[in-house]
Amino acid sequence: MLPGGESITVVRTTVNPVGDETIGASHVLSPVLLAPITSTESEEPDSDVVTEGFTIYSYEPNADVKSTDRLMIRGNEYRVRGEINTWLTTGSVFEAVRVRG
Repeated sequence: MLPGGESITVVRTTVNPVGDETIGASHVLSPVLLAPITSTESEEPDSDVVTEGFTIYSYEPNADVKSTDRLMIRGNEYRVRGEINTWLTTGSVFEAVRVRG
């Protein structure tokens, strides 16, 4: 078990050619380490948009996470940003973000 490891829920989604999203099955990915990423705020006047998220480290090589998945982390919904990459030689790393405002 990873020290301080947590569990996240991966919710599989698919998007058809028109852009409609369908929610599918879910599964738990555990243990993972969550490292906060720097939040960013919109530079537009009169805008309260904040993007925040985590870099997620899993010891599962080829973690079952796709760039179209949603992630439930600490009671909030996030989206996978970018692709899932190899971490060390036996794990996976990816980012999850959410936009508020």
